[in-house]
Amino acid sequence: FGYIAEEAKAWRKARVEEFRIWCWDARECDSRGQWTIPQQADIGMRNWLAYGENCGLVEYMGRGMRRRYGLKTGTKYSVFSPSRLVQDTSEMERMFQGVIRDENGRIERYRCEVRDNGMTSKRDFAARDMDGRQLFVHSFDPFGAEDERGISPLAATFRKYLMGENVDDATAQMKFLQTVYALVLTSDRPSAEAFEALETLKEYEGGPAVIDEYMVYYKAQLDMAGKIDVGNEAGVSHLAPGEKLTFETAKVPGDNYEPFRAAIDRETARALGVSYGAYTLDYTKATYASTNMENAALYPLAVRRTDRIVAPNYLVPFASWLDEGVAEGRIPFKPGYAVFAANREALTWATCIGPSKPTADDEKRDRAVTERLLNGTSSLEDECAALGRNAEEVFESKLAWHKRHVDAGIPSPFDRKTGSQPVQDGKNNKAAA
Repeated sequence: FGYIAEEAKAWRKARVEEFRIWCWDARECDSRGQWTIPQQADIGMRNWLAYGENCGLVEYMGRGMRRRYGLKTGTKYSVFSPSRLVQDTSEMERMFQGVIRDENGRIERYRCEVRDNGMTSKRDFAARDMDGRQLFVHSFDPFGAEDERGISPLAATFRKYLMGENVDDATAQMKFLQTVYALVLTSDRPSAEAFEALETLKEYEGGPAVIDEYMVYYKAQLDMAGKIDVGNEAGVSHLAPGEKLTFETAKVPGDNYEPFRAAIDRETARALGVSYGAYTLDYTKATYASTNMENAALYPLAVRRTDRIVAPNYLVPFASWLDEGVAEGRIPFKPGYAVFAANREALTWATCIGPSKPTADDEKRDRAVTERLLNGTSSLEDECAALGRNAEEVFESKLAWHKRHVDAGIPSPFDRKTGSQPVQDGKNNKAAA
């Protein structure tokens, strides 16, 4: 395209910096002027967790409308709830659950519900415009080649989650009951059958006198006993003869509660894409080895979800933003827009760097990175991507700070030692400069 290597690198760097500014300006990037692109990416991820789909729409705002709001760019991107994508199916229209295909089986339009002036209606949105630019984002993780819509990764955990909630409720209720009714009074007092047996003595000679004497004795024993005092103030309880007062402790949760609850939480944590410790905040049994194994299992899942679910919320509006900038002359491109349009896919191709790879020990991780780089089994691009960083930006930053240290005559933190040679004398810095 008429650029030398340095010019091409400078052109890419300038576009990345400009797009980052556009992404963080909600008035410029959002058709509603409300959310930034990073916020919309987060919303899209939560939509996918809840609905199994992430939906977004690229729109263009004309110059007249831009002047009204004082905006520079016309490209606008907005995510919306996947529930607005209808579930209608019509064989005559080649539509299945709101996704409409053409005669060749390619996705042509999406049918959504829209509200205008308090009225709800259905409207078709084109998947791409006449020049092939993508306008509609519908990202999900398909299970089969013929899937049209997505399903929430949490769907398989709903039953276990509700089961866990029921277990917690039952455990709490039992614990409350045992806390309130924790006093047990054991008594040897005569039962109703004993008093009925005394009544039979009335039929014998002298029986009434025996009954009267026993009742006087029993009343005297009861009068000796006071009330059971468990109030706010300390007191001594006087029990009747043969009585015993005990305090019971809560017997729930039992020994099987924690393993059972942990098994339920592990399934939910896996569906969310986080570790068991991060989901429950329970790190009591975590070890260095177990933490590394968790990270090794979850990081590929995070990368996959970044590429397939989150990245379209950045890359699709980026392609439209870059196309508009070149077409309207805000972004310089030597060959002109006609050449850009003919090579749009190549010039708008980009990648989205995901989150950094978690680690249980930073020092051991850095040593492993150094070994891979020295052995030639890895590259700066791979290692920086694992840290969620851009290798080009890291290199430019290191170069700028290294030159600044050297020009100031102070040791550079980026100057590597050679053997036992110290770097404090500044010799290595001068040689590097």
